[in-house]
Amino acid sequence: MAYLLVLAVTTTHFDRMGDQYGRSKMFNIGFIIFTVGSVLCGFSTSIVLLIGFRIVQALGGSLIQSNSSAIISDVFPREIRGRAFGFNAVGFTVGAIVGIVLGGIITTFVGWQYIFFINAPIGIIAIAIELRYLQDTYRALAKIDIVGMLIFGSALGVLSYGATGYAASGIKLDNAVEMAFGAALILVFLVYDHSRKNPTIDFPSFKNKVLRNSVAALFFTCLGLLSGYFFGNHVSSGNKGSFAVERIVASCARLCGWKFS
Repeated sequence: MAYLLVLAVTTTHFDRMGDQYGRSKMFNIGFIIFTVGSVLCGFSTSIVLLIGFRIVQALGGSLIQSNSSAIISDVFPREIRGRAFGFNAVGFTVGAIVGIVLGGIITTFVGWQYIFFINAPIGIIAIAIELRYLQDTYRALAKIDIVGMLIFGSALGVLSYGATGYAASGIKLDNAVEMAFGAALILVFLVYDHSRKNPTIDFPSFKNKVLRNSVAALFFTCLGLLSGYFFGNHVSSGNKGSFAVERIVASCARLCGWKFS
């Protein structure tokens, strides 16, 4: 959950770092941070360290994710840009499926640490390729909204903590207060963000019907995917004698079904 929270909070802000300092540079720095964070996760000796290093890994992943699409738009001309995004989507799908299966095999027969260690050679190869072929062609003045990022991060953190408590032990006063407080902080963030000259969420853009419908479709798609993914893992992990490979194969099947649908 820590990884996803960091991604949700920082992705919308780290793209501005790419605009200001260079998208390829931030993309490469993201790979370096992600690779180092992966290695540190593998060497973790406690759950606290693992969560902390996952946060480091997520910061790198956020830099990668927030700049990748913009780099494709910069590098490829309009005539073949759609094809480039298509290949990128195929790579994501294949990587997700192979990663899930390979992760289950490694966890079962080698050790969970090596699902992080395997990122090291991949990251080194990716960094070498990026340094050779990617160059920045666009820069713009942009600032990171630290205050907005803190408010939004606090809102998601408190809301997720309360929802986790509700899922674990049912509705209680403390869980209800935490979720209500998190929802209130989201409203505070929206009011604060709307008052800024360069807001994180540009609401006038949603007047565009194509953009509005695309965002809504993506939201419900991800909601269904992640709900099915985590619920399936929860059910399969509750079966005694269920190995990681078996759980991962089930997850892979769900992911393939979602992609083909």
